[in-house]
Amino acid sequence: MSLESMTGYGSARKPCGESLEVLVEARSVNHRSVQVHISPRELPLSLTARMEEQARSRFTRGRIEVRVSVAAAGDAAAGAASCLDINLARALAEASASLARELGIEEDMTSSRLLRFPGVVCAGPAQAVPPGMLDDPGFAEALLEILSSALDSLAESRAREGGVLAGDLARSLESVLSGIEDIRQGEAQRAGARAARLRARMEEMLEGASRAADPDGTRLMQEAAMLSMRADVTEECVRTEAHVRECLDLLGGEEAAPGMRLQFLLQEMQRELNTMGSKLDEVETTSAVVGMKATVASMKEQAANIE
Repeated sequence: MSLESMTGYGSARKPCGESLEVLVEARSVNHRSVQVHISPRELPLSLTARMEEQARSRFTRGRIEVRVSVAAAGDAAAGAASCLDINLARALAEASASLARELGIEEDMTSSRLLRFPGVVCAGPAQAVPPGMLDDPGFAEALLEILSSALDSLAESRAREGGVLAGDLARSLESVLSGIEDIRQGEAQRAGARAARLRARMEEMLEGASRAADPDGTRLMQEAAMLSMRADVTEECVRTEAHVRECLDLLGGEEAAPGMRLQFLLQEMQRELNTMGSKLDEVETTSAVVGMKATVASMKEQAANIE
């Protein structure tokens, strides 16, 4: 099952009679559960309830906004063109590409993201549903059919966005995995350096008065061993690596709506890195941990938008 974003846009239109065309637009943004809002409010409650049920059956998370409007059938082609401000979308895409080149980062603008910018999707010639149309017994079934197509389009948009997010998350997770491996490989060298520093400090402390209190150095050796154990980050590395691999499995797995579990795993990963950072005192490793914490924080923001 491919990863799905909770943001997207879809639409569908179909002639209704000889002179009118019905347009259904569906937009979604992130939300902890699934919420469906139908407009206009003039639609019969029984029809609105059926539309909400249809949308809820398709998605498990996200705020889904469905808008129904009509346009003259002769304006259909013009309506499709005027519902999108292509010039604004092109300018936004070029600005995103220019910014990515300037900062030396990956350019990740997608069409679904462009559609969420104010002004890219405009009203066009669409208008409210005429009251007379609501009395047509065949209108409800036709509208539900158009809604189904709009929800299909929305699902495709969310899947495309989810694919982009999955790729970004996978690269970030691999980066954290690489950082953890570097820290684990350097642990033996760091342990040796810590032992040398402790040994030198012990020799200083064993001189003079402390010799009488601890003549054979047993107590001091015990304290040194405890300090060495407290500085060991092997367990944190193992747990962080396990969380990373579970996240990678979720990205390529079959679990439905893995977003909340991803957020939980990333939170646990952040906690392990915090503990690791408090134990390490070498500048190089501390800097590496800070970089991984920043990567995980970025992933948490992305995971909040995954269904």
